[in-house]
Order: sequence, then C-alpha cells, then structure tokens
Amino acid sequence: GQHQTGSYSTPRNRMQNEDPLLECIEEADIGFEMQLLKDLSPNEDLWNQYINHKREQVIENAKDVKTKQSVLALLYRRSRVWPESYEHWTQFIDYYIKTVQINAPRDMAEVNKIVQCFELASKTFQKKTVFWLKYLGFLINSVKVVDTGFILEMFSVSLLKLKPNEHLPLWTLLFSELLDKVK
Repeated sequence: GQHQTGSYSTPRNRMQNEDPLLECIEEADIGFEMQLLKDLSPNEDLWNQYINHKREQVIENAKDVKTKQSVLALLYRRSRVWPESYEHWTQFIDYYIKTVQINAPRDMAEVNKIVQCFELASKTFQKKTVFWLKYLGFLINSVKVVDTGFILEMFSVSLLKLKPNEHLPLWTLLFSELLDKVK
C-alpha cells in the first residue's frame, strides 16, 4: 500500500490533541517541566521561576497571542496545584481578565469562560468577600455583554454565602458601579 504523508500522528501530536495545555509548552520550557515532574511535593519557587520565565517571553514577543496563552495556562495549572490558594487563583483570573479586556472585551465566549472560572472557584472561595467583590466587579464591568438579571442573581447568591456583617462592600459596589453603568 501507499503511505500518505500527514495522515499519521506522532505521540507528541496525539498528546497535544488530547490536552490543549501541552500546546503551550515550548522547547525552552522543558527544563522547568522536567523539574516539576521530578518534585514529589509542589515547589512554589520553581513554579514562580517558570511563570517569570514565561512572562519574560511575553515581554519579548508582545504581539504573540500564543505566548500570552501559555502564561495563562501556566497560571491556571499552578492554581490547580494549590486549589485552596486564593492568591494563586487571583493571579490566574486577573491575568485572564486583563488578556480578554485587551484582546476581546466584548467577546461573549471569552466572558462566559471567565464566568465559568468564577463559578468553579466559588465552590472554594464562596465565603470570601474579596472573591465576590472581584466576581461582581467583573460582571459589572462586562455589563455590555452580561445580562443585568444575571448580575443581580449573583449579587443575591453572594449575600446568601456571606455573613450579614460582610454585605456592605457588596452593596457599595452594586450601587456605585452598576447603577453608573446601566444609566
């Protein structure tokens, strides 16, 4: 039989198709990836060095969207290694929001992905006022593509999850920000 070029897939191609996060790993990252695999317990310094390495690549290749996505993927991976760390999750979501606001502020699909990230994180951080302020602030800033009814629904959920003495910053956010945006 005749062999058709391009019709087979190498193990690397199969892996990439199975996990989009692997597409973000470049040759220059292999040393970091090997170290992460060797460490039996997560090494925060190593993760931070790796993230800084990726951020330097973003500075060097400012217009390269794939490089920015690789930083986002790495921040996401780190947030999954330490799922209870609000700091790591915040660095991930802030970078994601900033990237979307710069590249596609009205892209409903991207806004929905960020909302899904908040929904997933709410299982862990639902008792934190700062979490709800960040989530509601994002929704309010996305009011051009997010239904006001959904924002109010999430506001109600936040009130149910927090103690009454933690509600004031949420009310302040609702009245000062949302009312300005929907006028």
